Amino acid sequence: MNGTELEQLYGQDAIAAFAERLKTDEVFRAEAQADLNAAIKRHYDVDLPVPMRLTEVNGDLIAIPADDSHTELSDEELDLVAGGFIPPPSLDKRDAGRAHFG
Repeated sequence: MNGTELEQLYGQDAIAAFAERLKTDEVFRAEAQADLNAAIKRHYDVDLPVPMRLTEVNGDLIAIPADDSHTELSDEELDLVAGGFIPPPSLDKRDAGRAHFG
């Protein structure tokens, strides 16, 4: 879930108001840093679609998915999708009906 998706779900004005409140309301900021989903639910009555957390990047707070383990495929998941695509055999009349792959 990225910022664009959140803006589409909740609107740019709501996201901007939330960001401004993080900057100006120390109590809210501390609550959001402890549990972002609970703070948003409590103050805005909104359930975020995934667990989120705040992190600081270059002095700014940004919301990221709380469980970073799903940002990359595991070796097992990668094995399931690796290997590419083998096209079905085609018959080429010039080669007397021999099958060609690729």
